[in-house]
Amino acid sequence: MPRRVENVSVVPSLTSALKSGATVPAASGPAPAAAPAAPAPVPTAAPEPAAAPVPAAAVAAALVTAPVTLAVPPAGTASPAHAAVAASTAPSNSPRVAFAFTRGTLARRARADHPELVRAPPPRFTRGMTRPAASLAPLLLALAAGCVGRATAGTTDSAGGGSSDSAPGSGTDAAGPGSDAAAACPAGVICVGAFPFHDDNDTSASTARALAGYSCDPTIDESGPEVVYRVVLPADGFLSAAVDDSLAGVDVDLHILSALDAAACLDRGNFDARAHLTAGTYYVVADTWVSATAGEQSGPYAIDIGYVVPPPGDCTMTVETLVRIVGAPLDLPATGPVVKEAHLVTTADGFGAAWPASITDGIPAHYATSFGLTDFVMHRTQPWAPMESSQFGQGASGAPLPPVDEGWYVNMYWADRPPGGTRMIVRLPGGGPAVVAAAGYETGPGDPTHIAGVTEEVHFYLGTAHLDTLTVGFAVDQTLPLGPIACE
Repeated sequence: MPRRVENVSVVPSLTSALKSGATVPAASGPAPAAAPAAPAPVPTAAPEPAAAPVPAAAVAAALVTAPVTLAVPPAGTASPAHAAVAASTAPSNSPRVAFAFTRGTLARRARADHPELVRAPPPRFTRGMTRPAASLAPLLLALAAGCVGRATAGTTDSAGGGSSDSAPGSGTDAAGPGSDAAAACPAGVICVGAFPFHDDNDTSASTARALAGYSCDPTIDESGPEVVYRVVLPADGFLSAAVDDSLAGVDVDLHILSALDAAACLDRGNFDARAHLTAGTYYVVADTWVSATAGEQSGPYAIDIGYVVPPPGDCTMTVETLVRIVGAPLDLPATGPVVKEAHLVTTADGFGAAWPASITDGIPAHYATSFGLTDFVMHRTQPWAPMESSQFGQGASGAPLPPVDEGWYVNMYWADRPPGGTRMIVRLPGGGPAVVAAAGYETGPGDPTHIAGVTEEVHFYLGTAHLDTLTVGFAVDQTLPLGPIACE
């Protein structure tokens, strides 16, 4: 079985796209031509007549009793796996190669091309639906209230020249579920109406400059124009956002705030931001970085905002000894440094009997497919696992993985590899956020002093990085759904 090289060279994320119109090359083909010029701002449309209100309780009752389906658009002529381009190794402030389709388009095509994988709702809702219906009533009532609010109100889109998933409207709230879902949407703010949320916008079209010098890192000059998004969370959960600002001379950063105040910064990032939050109102700000030499780096960008409510579950781990290929046996649960692993090819990546031709061949489409089938928003950067007496992106099992399992996989240097999909718990030592991970698909990491390896999705949710200390062990409850979990 192949040994994994740890922390292989990462590639810049190619998760978002420019506007449609360019030709999409094959996965192993050459990189496309330079990115087209920034599109003109999309004017705000007039709101449609409000629909008759529906009692939230009635909607909640229907959600509890009715089967859940996921409607997807007709499959496109091109598979997402063949819409990829070669990855760029340019610095973060240089142009990055981008898709000819938006990330949302590729995600929808992933769902359409693989309906067998999306018969159920996205994982966070699937996990919730595995609980007794009565336990879901409070959250469903909140969700229903938000749906009703979205059916009877529009979204302010005056902060920039964008085109978002929420239809522009008269400025009334479309913020989705929450205790203050009926409150007016503030002027100059885009109120998010559903998750995952996508918006193509342009900070150069915004006149807002109220926020700069964020407390998360006041040394960074963010005094350029910004676009503000309001999100209302109905329950405790994980809020994340990812941005793509691929054009030359554009640098838009993300900030999560607990109030419209730069001093209320909870997290920031050049490409993504995240926070574990209690229910309430928060703001995601796409702000323009100001270079000391080149000035304001405003321009077009694409943003995705996601929200995960981890379902409750039993995080108890078995007490046992793991015999390893190299190194002394390891007593589980074990606590120690955990590697950030590369990606493995899945059954939804479209390679068939073949494998990627390099560590970046088809990887952008893999990012989009993973996002489309999990709705987990982050800036993905890891390439395929390197070729080590096998194929690029091939794990120890020798076969492509189920897509959701790949997003949350864990490896160890087990002498006797468990069946693929065996549940393990990965969490911060002493409590806090936790993830149910899929074991048995890969063996590693190469250094036995590192107790395990997990995907960049696991690290991102936990707020950890390569070689940070985590606790890992086999779950007592092997029926747990994969992904984030709220330990009971």
